[in-house]
Amino acid sequence: MTEEAVQKIARCQTERLLRHLKDDIPFSDAKIDENIYPQLVKVSFYYTEYFEEVKKIDPNQVVKFKDLISENKSEYVVLTGPPGSGKTTIAKRLSCQTSAAEYFFYVSLMEVVPNGPITYKQLLLDHIFPDISEEIRKDAFRWIKENPDRCVVILDGYDQAIWSIQDLKPQYADYETPKPVNQLVANMCCRNVFSEATLMLTSRSHALLSIPSYFRAKNTLLVHDLEEKDMKTLFFLIARENATEAWQRLHDKASHLLYLCYNPLLLQFVVNLLLYDSIPIQSITILFQKVIESIHRQNSSQAGSKDLMNPMSSLAFKGMEKSVFLLEVDDLQREGLTEVKVQDFVISFGKLPKSVGQRLFDGDKRFYFCHQTLQEYFAAHYIAKLMPYNKFSNLIPQIFHERRWSMVKRFLVGLLLEGAPASTHDGEKSINPASQNMKYYLHESYSVNF
Repeated sequence: MTEEAVQKIARCQTERLLRHLKDDIPFSDAKIDENIYPQLVKVSFYYTEYFEEVKKIDPNQVVKFKDLISENKSEYVVLTGPPGSGKTTIAKRLSCQTSAAEYFFYVSLMEVVPNGPITYKQLLLDHIFPDISEEIRKDAFRWIKENPDRCVVILDGYDQAIWSIQDLKPQYADYETPKPVNQLVANMCCRNVFSEATLMLTSRSHALLSIPSYFRAKNTLLVHDLEEKDMKTLFFLIARENATEAWQRLHDKASHLLYLCYNPLLLQFVVNLLLYDSIPIQSITILFQKVIESIHRQNSSQAGSKDLMNPMSSLAFKGMEKSVFLLEVDDLQREGLTEVKVQDFVISFGKLPKSVGQRLFDGDKRFYFCHQTLQEYFAAHYIAKLMPYNKFSNLIPQIFHERRWSMVKRFLVGLLLEGAPASTHDGEKSINPASQNMKYYLHESYSVNF
């Protein structure tokens, strides 16, 4: 038993995640500077959804990316932040590091959808590396158990998992007994297993607030905005040869969008629109609307964005309604969609084959939106323009009081204030004829900039 098995796993993981990082930016193939990261700020409590409490950063509480693991060695740390702040990108780029001292094991919790109890080996290795031989995976897992202090386990996207650890209790744990995946994660969080490993959990804040105290991390880091110099550097990297012109245009004609550029995701969207769209952008909602149109213009999909808007919106809303972020082929087909039609907005991956040598057919694929905020925008579009008014009336209290709807709520207000054209759905009156009263109610209740 040697480290060779773990080294093979690490090489395979790095190749896979580098491909993912390229796919995560749907309209930019710019090589991003490895030294550019959002600010990571130590916090001692769980923030509310928009982190309004963070007005000024204490330099003494900032953690540099290169020190993220060393300062949390053998600890359990949570990485949280608002949509698009860079949580998953940081997790993936961390996991791509090669070091003789540590090995990284990245798990996307959204993609862990087992049919029953599983083991830690299945969670960390089998689920992710089915193409690597069983012998190597067994060898690697034995090494992990014997050398946990040299392992970094990154559990990414707790808020996107279809399960939670909210109602669980710590349990006696061993490494071999199959358990529900949420109990496996809970046992890691309370340090009953892999206690000497460094454990990182990433999530939006709304999902963290319901985690019991015995599963909460000792250390919490907030993924904050980019620093100004890094924002400008990243802007120029994405815009490439047109950077100077785009930067000038931002300041001369769209200075109101400058504050969005400190968020890495929104920065990419703003740059893309400055390069390819001449229509002024007045709000985040319109920004996403134009991004969707722009993605279609730059890629060669069979259908236009208008043809896809309604079925994609229905697809997105049904997922949000059930807190589901993974899509099946059947979900696409029910909306009259195909993988080719939606390829500009989703990332596909194969399910784990049930037996060795099983071929991967189209029906064995799953999909998820390139970024969760795209799904949230599509869902808001469905609510604002397609949903019958009586269903909207029943849904609105849920949207206002459940934190998981926070981004949908922001987009929804923007769409209503924009004045969407009336439409019908299933023969029933849509929200739009009655939208004036709803606009007033929403606008008065949430006086934020949409």
